[in-house]
Amino acid sequence: MTWEGVPWMIDGAEHTAEVGRLLGYLATQAGEGIAAPADLKVVASAIPDGNVHILSGAGAAMNRFPGGGQQTYLFRNEGDEVVALAPQGSSGVRYDLVCVVVEDPQYPGMPEPVDPANGPYVKSKVYSNVPADTTHLWEVDPDQTGYALARVKFDASDGTVNPVDIVDLRKLVLARRDEFLRVVNGVGASQTPLPGPGSVVATPTTAETMVDIPDWATHMIVEADWAGIQALDMSDGNGRAIGFVRVLFPDMDDLSTQYVEWAVDAVGPGYLQVFATFCGGELEIADEFKGTRQNVRPILYRDSQAAMQTSTDRYTNQRLRITFMERVV
Repeated sequence: MTWEGVPWMIDGAEHTAEVGRLLGYLATQAGEGIAAPADLKVVASAIPDGNVHILSGAGAAMNRFPGGGQQTYLFRNEGDEVVALAPQGSSGVRYDLVCVVVEDPQYPGMPEPVDPANGPYVKSKVYSNVPADTTHLWEVDPDQTGYALARVKFDASDGTVNPVDIVDLRKLVLARRDEFLRVVNGVGASQTPLPGPGSVVATPTTAETMVDIPDWATHMIVEADWAGIQALDMSDGNGRAIGFVRVLFPDMDDLSTQYVEWAVDAVGPGYLQVFATFCGGELEIADEFKGTRQNVRPILYRDSQAAMQTSTDRYTNQRLRITFMERVV
C-alpha cells in the first residue's frame, strides 16, 4: 500500500510532520507570506545604526527542502527581533536580504536544535551581497525553506541603516478582497440641470449611498462612471461645457478621488449631445474608519457651460464600484 497510513486527523493515532505540514499547505492555498498587513515588518532602529528590527507577527513558507513538496511551515515572532548587519567597505554598493529561515533536522544538512522540544527551529538570517533586484529567498538559496522579508542597501563605507535603505518584500499569504457594486438611474421625466461649480451633492441624487468598510481593509479602489449625460447646444457652435467628476466620502475627513475633468464642445443651435464620463482612484483607509458604515457621493457638476445646457434625467445611468483590498502596511 502506498497511502500514508494516518491521515489528518485520527483520534489516538500518531501523525507525521508531513501530514501536519500538508494542512498548512492547503490552508494557505500553496501560498507564502505574512498573516496580517503589519506582520514581520523590517524597520530601522529609532536612532539609525547598523541593526534592523523584525516586528512581531506570523507567516508561512513552503517547504523547499529536497523532497518536501506540498508542505508549508507556519512560524511566529513574538517580539522585536534585532538583527545586526555588517558595515559595507569602500568597494561600492551592497544589498543584503533579511529573511526568516526554518531549520528542520529531518532534512540533510540542517542542524540539530539546542533543545529538541523547544528548538529553535526557526531564526533570522541575512544573506549578504545579493543582486540588487533580489526579491525571494529561493533566488539565492533554492534549497532553503524560509521567506525574504526585506532588502537593505548599503552605500560604500556605510554601516548605518536608514528607513530609505529598506525595501519591503512582504506579501500577504491570503490577502482578502471584497467588492461593492451599485448601479442607479436618474429621476424625473424632464431634465435636471447639473449642479454648479464646486458642488458636493451626488448627481444624480439617487447615486448617494452608504457602504460598509470591512474592518480588515487597508485600501480601496474606487471607480465611478456616468452615462446618458445631456448637453443641449444653445449657442452658435462656438460654446463649450466643462465640468468635473469625483467620488467623495464626506464623513471620512472628506476623503476623495481626484477631480477628473470632462468637456463637450458645441456643434450648433439645438444640437443635443449625450456623453459619458469616468473617474477613479486608489485610497488608503485610516484605521479609525475600518469596520464603519460610510456615506458615499458620486459627484458630477458643471464648472462652466457657455450657452450650453447640461443635465441628467431618468435615462441617465450612474455606476459605482468599490473594491476593498488588504495590503501590507
